[in-house]
Amino acid sequence: MSIRNIFSNGILVDVNISAWTGEKQLTADDLGIDPKSLPDSFRLGRKCLIPPRIIEKFKHFDYLARKLLTTKSFAFPFGNARFLPKKIFDDFNTEFEALKSGYVSTVNDLVNNYDTYKREMRTDFIAAAKEAYERLTKLNDIEDQLLCISRTVKGPDGKDTTEMVEVTQDQYINEFLDRIEKCYPKAETIAQKFDMQFVAFQMELPDLTEATIDDVADENTKIRLLQDAFQKKMRIEMENYAEKIVKENRDRANVVIQTLTANIQAKKRFTETTFNMILNMINTFTSLDIVDDARLGGALTSFKNKYLVNLDAKKIRESTPTQLQMLEDLKQINTIIQDAAEIQALADGYKAKINM
Repeated sequence: MSIRNIFSNGILVDVNISAWTGEKQLTADDLGIDPKSLPDSFRLGRKCLIPPRIIEKFKHFDYLARKLLTTKSFAFPFGNARFLPKKIFDDFNTEFEALKSGYVSTVNDLVNNYDTYKREMRTDFIAAAKEAYERLTKLNDIEDQLLCISRTVKGPDGKDTTEMVEVTQDQYINEFLDRIEKCYPKAETIAQKFDMQFVAFQMELPDLTEATIDDVADENTKIRLLQDAFQKKMRIEMENYAEKIVKENRDRANVVIQTLTANIQAKKRFTETTFNMILNMINTFTSLDIVDDARLGGALTSFKNKYLVNLDAKKIRESTPTQLQMLEDLKQINTIIQDAAEIQALADGYKAKINM
């Protein structure tokens, strides 16, 4: 068996997304406090440097990109990449590029409005500094006095020494804001912290014998044993993987079939969302079918043509006979999905197709 055979109809794809978190770990130094004297009641966490809603936009693009890959691919038994059928690679690429365009636009918005977003957070930082100042004065029983904070200063001998210095609330706030300002990266470097790409590749069994006979004469046995062990492991994994591909595509369809069946039996309202859910499932199943699952594919296509082409959600919702007939057809489709013998036959056929 050659590992390249599995890639006759698919490739491995991984999504790589990098982003500036827009956050900073708040430390005792940020509060102008000696870490050793930090009260136990203080809990320092992460502080947003830009509005959380902006950070969430980047997290959402990350989620959408990974969801896109997950929806259009199968988990692969090696590494973190996923197996993407070649026949839907163009669709994946188009949708990914659309997401990437939105991601880049959001990055540009951050860069162009960087100073505005920084000023927006200033109110939060001032409030945080006031709260810290007030808590420190209360903890030290000096609510009617100025807060004393240790500072490192130069002594008469020119050496660093520590002394207690009185600090007003305004001084404390301004010093806090100055320290936070130093946490911000320069505006011109922001865009460099963001990237959104996907990587497509194929695994290859390395040729471990590309050397002269003299170089490897006493290692040939080890090399052959290593190759044989790799081939054996790969054969076992790929044989299991063939069945997993069949089951995973059927399982995805089954989730929707079961949900729709339960909704109709419970006489729930047939909505546009429900209509699109079943339509999207059928289209996704077809796009991911690389094992020629003809019986189930045919049943789903027939269901689509019967109910989703010439009817809409309103017509289905208003027709009890249509829903009852749909329920019977769903039960037939479920029977096909659960056919263990057919799943095994499809898996065996796929193994033979890739010459395993």
